[in-house]
Amino acid sequence: MRCLTAIWLLLLGCEGAPAVPARLEQVAAVPQSNPDTPAAFDVDDSLVIMDNTTGLRRLVGTRLISIPNGALFTFGVMCTDRDGTLIVGSANTTGLARLEPTDRLVDIIPSVGQSVTSCTATPSGAYHVLPFGAVNTLVLAPGETTWIDSMRALDRTSRTLDGTIYAILDGDIVRLAADDSAVVVASCAELSGGLCGGLAFAGSDGAGHLHLAIPGLPDLHILDPDQGTYRGVALPVPLEILTVATGPQYALVLASDPERDAERSLWLLPDGDSELQRFASLGAPFELGFLKILVDHAGVGHVIAGDKLQRVVLQ
Repeated sequence: MRCLTAIWLLLLGCEGAPAVPARLEQVAAVPQSNPDTPAAFDVDDSLVIMDNTTGLRRLVGTRLISIPNGALFTFGVMCTDRDGTLIVGSANTTGLARLEPTDRLVDIIPSVGQSVTSCTATPSGAYHVLPFGAVNTLVLAPGETTWIDSMRALDRTSRTLDGTIYAILDGDIVRLAADDSAVVVASCAELSGGLCGGLAFAGSDGAGHLHLAIPGLPDLHILDPDQGTYRGVALPVPLEILTVATGPQYALVLASDPERDAERSLWLLPDGDSELQRFASLGAPFELGFLKILVDHAGVGHVIAGDKLQRVVLQ
């Protein structure tokens, strides 16, 4: 009887334990970098990182290989062109270039001529950049040879899988039309008192819903752009969102716990779910160094922590 009781208790403990939705699997070693180091997946889902020592590097298998003529891009910005091609901007040359799938770098002429903190390619074929310390973006319209003031702050944008570009403008979430005009789809009023503040895009899920968050707060906002309606999902108190990366399978959330020396943890929100699930603890900030999360076009999450690139594997 004693043995049967022990087995029953063991089974009960297993059944009562919460399932861990995912695990991390190491993919490659990466160079130690600063927190602002750009990294992105190109149109072929190949990871490109802007190594602040050697320049542009592409992940091939388990190794980061230097991209020819990429040595000038040790610090700068990355964004995506209309066709999905990566655009890289260098603080060294104050210029932008398209990184073709062949790894050929094609300069965007003319050079911006100053350091920028973000870049955006719009449906019309224009390029926008936000100079350091500026409010409005500079724009290079198709066929033009001069960067001019765009008269708007087009620096927070999100490109969905079907190529639609959304932006945060003047307290609204807007869709950019073919001529770059803004079509309002929702207001920030429902989630931040009418002011967009630090609201940032995190990507779009498999249903085409936009995910947005304000770093330092616990809430993930999910917007249906067709209906103009939001729903919210929150981290448990007292956790705060640091950043979110969303793809067609799930949202990946990096959280901070102010009651545990700002311990970093990873949470998962599968498409359509209403509850975030914790699946990994990364440790305290001083133990981690460089930390970044991103999701490829197939919807697979990746974590760069310290000198390791890891893949999120669903259980």
